[in-house]
Amino acid sequence: MARTNVTPQSLKARIQGLVHAGQYKEAKVLLDKLVKRASKDPEAWFVRGMVCSQLGKDCMAAESFENVVKLQPGHALSHFNLALIKKKLGAIDEASRSLEKVLKIEPDHVQALEQIALISFSNGETDTAAVYYQQLVQLKPADPGVLANLGALQCAAGELSAAEESYKKAITLAPERAHLHDSLASVLCDMGLLEDSFASHKEAIRLSDDARVWSNYLLSLNYFPGNTTSEICRLHREWGERVEHGAREVSGVKQTSMVEKAKLRIGYVSPDFRTHSVAYFLEPLLAAHDKNAVEVFCYSTSPRCDDTTQRFRKLAAHWREIHDLSDQAVADAIVEDGIDILVDLSGHTAGNRLSLFMACPAPIQVTYLGYPNTTGLSCIDYRITDALADTEGADDLYTEKLLRLSGCFLCYSPPPDAPEVADAPCQRNGYVTFGSFNNYSKINENVTQLWARVLLSVAGSRLLRKATALTDVKTANRCRQMLLDAGIPEDRFRLIGRTKTTAEHLALYRQVDIGLDTFPYNGTTTTCEAMYMGVPVITMSGDRHATRVGSSLLTATGMGRMVADSNDAYLYIA
Repeated sequence: MARTNVTPQSLKARIQGLVHAGQYKEAKVLLDKLVKRASKDPEAWFVRGMVCSQLGKDCMAAESFENVVKLQPGHALSHFNLALIKKKLGAIDEASRSLEKVLKIEPDHVQALEQIALISFSNGETDTAAVYYQQLVQLKPADPGVLANLGALQCAAGELSAAEESYKKAITLAPERAHLHDSLASVLCDMGLLEDSFASHKEAIRLSDDARVWSNYLLSLNYFPGNTTSEICRLHREWGERVEHGAREVSGVKQTSMVEKAKLRIGYVSPDFRTHSVAYFLEPLLAAHDKNAVEVFCYSTSPRCDDTTQRFRKLAAHWREIHDLSDQAVADAIVEDGIDILVDLSGHTAGNRLSLFMACPAPIQVTYLGYPNTTGLSCIDYRITDALADTEGADDLYTEKLLRLSGCFLCYSPPPDAPEVADAPCQRNGYVTFGSFNNYSKINENVTQLWARVLLSVAGSRLLRKATALTDVKTANRCRQMLLDAGIPEDRFRLIGRTKTTAEHLALYRQVDIGLDTFPYNGTTTTCEAMYMGVPVITMSGDRHATRVGSSLLTATGMGRMVADSNDAYLYIA
């Protein structure tokens, strides 16, 4: 019988039919034959790349698109598809190079601009990302998503007023999108515009039941001085009851007795295994675990990593990256890991995975460290605190049972590059300098008015105010006007914005004699930093955890005399 002669053209026709029918496996078999026979045909390689992508065969798809661009360097779509695959495979630098090639071929390629802007932003290259996003705004001026991404970039760069405008423009275009109101609320909070922030948060939760939106709203309650402790507690509880209603437990959870294991298995869930306020308190805890008795599992909910992350990796017996996994997948992994105690380190702060805890993947679940209030969830059994941060009678404010440690519930670990302590600057200046390096969102009219009384009562004294938000010109001007309106002459205060490094930030304490804490949301890391740099801090103790942390820290360091329980007491101590 005569042999049938199958031509490349006939193979292409059959392949095209299979692809149109969605029969990708069958199409790939023929494509493999085709590229062997026509290895210099860019079209054949391109179709193979697309089919392999559909089948999830990323490495084969990458190989196909690489062959296309070798044969046809100006094929922008292949460069773009190759970039997406490289990004998916974690080869971020290679993905960026492919995107740069796309933009050389097609400078206005919107999808490539979006991708390279996101990569630049994630890598901390804010100046580069800004260039791409500004170009995107020119190309898509009516796209609320582009404006929202630009706002996030501006916020990260400290350009808060610009971010505010970007989010407001996006909301004008898409007023029904809750996450836009949520993002605007966060920026307004950073700018110290608490009432405006609160209004935007309420609009966001009106539009959506999304967990992230609600977490940001609940977090904002801790800043706003107009909220009572009982009201804050009620809103947390109501949220918890609503989201837990109908939540099912993961099947097969093993209520394993801890005595059956050689070691206690503790899992920590956090986005902050990196240079972050939480890390200063978490690192000494993990380092102090007895490795003969405790097996540590770290579940990282953030893709961001740095030198601090590498230190955490060494402290953990097991490291799990869970930022791109579903709650069910993570819960199954926690069950498989045999975790005895699962610890939430975020509460309602950014990057939390409280929804994971609703699956109850561990016999005992605990919240600690990252959030100054209840989670509102009944599925979390305990909250770690101490008798000063949460005094007797505070138990009713929590859905969790309070575990009060003796002494302070925190242990601060200073950065390794912290500068040396200097002599008190009043010795060379001839006047006392008060200082506050707390987040600007913790400043409200009550705080400002009391600080004004302090400065006007202490002859010749000065105020040094430092906050990242003060990098923004409009925010700094508003702060300046607030201090002037409170009666503080301009020559008696100084405002400083963002510093490049932690060491530079800490070195500024050499210019401060006495720290002034904020209320109703006390400083935590800032108070520890100040004391570590030899600067005593005056704090205000109130009726909730957020306004009692200062009392706990100062009492633990023998500085209890610096704790005030009223405005007059605060002024008297100063």
